[in-house]
Amino acid sequence: MPLAPDWRKTFPFEETNKVVTFLKDTWADLVGRNMPDFHADKHEPHLTKFLASVLKRTKRTVGLSGEFLMEDMDAEPDLKTGELHKPRRTDIRYFSDRIDIDLTFEFKKLSRGADSRRHYYGENGMYRFVVGYYAREKHLAVMVGLLKVNDPDVILRLKQALSKNGVAAYLHVVRDSAGNVFREPSRELPSVVQFDTEHARSTTSKLAEIVLCHLFLHH
Repeated sequence: MPLAPDWRKTFPFEETNKVVTFLKDTWADLVGRNMPDFHADKHEPHLTKFLASVLKRTKRTVGLSGEFLMEDMDAEPDLKTGELHKPRRTDIRYFSDRIDIDLTFEFKKLSRGADSRRHYYGENGMYRFVVGYYAREKHLAVMVGLLKVNDPDVILRLKQALSKNGVAAYLHVVRDSAGNVFREPSRELPSVVQFDTEHARSTTSKLAEIVLCHLFLHH
């Protein structure tokens, strides 16, 4: 079953679009500066931490009043034992009580190699949203693919991988009326991201089902 349409009636799409656009534009600005310690060969955690630091300091220039967090830790507290179960850290999270927005970004480097695609959609990537490790009880989040070069074939191969029956089943994908795994152009953020995928989290938990918007950034 596809997501119930009611969540879209109150979802802050305008603010979400502003946040994602700001992140995308900030990344492009940083890449354009040709800094010696911000380049494609740097590890992804360094790149995302640096990006988050800049977002935190410049958010008011675009009228954002919420908070950008880097490697925000979350877990399930066990009130009987005092243990923390399923601890996880998100790459970048933006939230605002004023607008009632809570948006998680997960970054993964992407190349033509099959390993990078599996890393993108696997247990440390998209799958974390599917099982509720990330964006619990949220209907929308953003996967960010970092491409070393502007190579459309990298994205094409990712889409082909996501369309395989085994991968789609693993990710509990909800296909559209035509049987497609992804929605391109994006239904949720068409002016900012490339495509969406929809996932039925109710098959693995009691969490809200989720749409992942897929954004691709280049070095």
